[in-house]
Amino acid sequence: MKVFITGGTGFVGTAVIKHLIAHGHDVLALARSDRSAQRVRDLGATPFAGSLTDTDRLRLGALQSNAVLHLAYNNNMRQARQAAQTDRNAITAMADALVGTNRPFIMASGVTGIFGKHQSGNELETPATNFITGMRVRSEKLALSYVPRGVKAMVIRLAPFVHGPNDHGFTSRYVQAAQRYQSAMYIGSGRNTWPAVHRDDAASLFVAALEKGQAGAIYHAVAEGTTAKSIAITVSQHLDLPLTRINMLTGLHRLGILAYIFTLDTPANSTWTQQHLGWHPTHPSLINDINAGTYDN
Repeated sequence: MKVFITGGTGFVGTAVIKHLIAHGHDVLALARSDRSAQRVRDLGATPFAGSLTDTDRLRLGALQSNAVLHLAYNNNMRQARQAAQTDRNAITAMADALVGTNRPFIMASGVTGIFGKHQSGNELETPATNFITGMRVRSEKLALSYVPRGVKAMVIRLAPFVHGPNDHGFTSRYVQAAQRYQSAMYIGSGRNTWPAVHRDDAASLFVAALEKGQAGAIYHAVAEGTTAKSIAITVSQHLDLPLTRINMLTGLHRLGILAYIFTLDTPANSTWTQQHLGWHPTHPSLINDINAGTYDN
């Protein structure tokens, strides 16, 4: 089928495009610059000029396709409220175009909102609606509200630590900080859980949901859960750096907003997702990627 994708030139999106094409789908990818358009062509997809704020173009892209995968999001914390509103506007534009067609609309979200002592992290639990995580939850609810209107809407919640070659996200930033301060740091006890998934496993889940998913479903792109301290120990051993326990104040100074992410306890799992879609992660774990030198500068 012809699939319209936003965020196709991102870390996860490029892998999703490759997996879609490998499964025989034609891909129309949103591109906001000539450089992005060329990258889309290099991946074997067709560029579609526009941006996440151009709702008319988003609507047109959706109208021209048999399915929509919405992965784009502005992750600039300083523009969190604006980014959330832009996301909801984009969802509305694309989902409106699919009303009554029963075509798939799959949006990317995150499992970070699922945390706390009374949460087990499964797909049926409602994430917290406080702080920035709550903004993504409202986007999820908006997308799923289109199911009764004839849209096959689904949500895929990504682990906060999507890893693999060319990763410039949380793990890369943590390793860079460890190298800068010559210390593999963890905050507090370090027993909090980090959910992780290799980007190729995440990409294969988007394809599985597109081909076999059910309307209204929430799926978790989570391959494993390891502790923050285990990651610090791995970095310490791999880079031959001292392992150091620090407090939150020092963490904020050295890691910035990553210090907050680093201390979240997110016991997310994908048991239901694996059972219902037959999706089983097969790529290296986060610890294996670190030990393989994926994050070495």
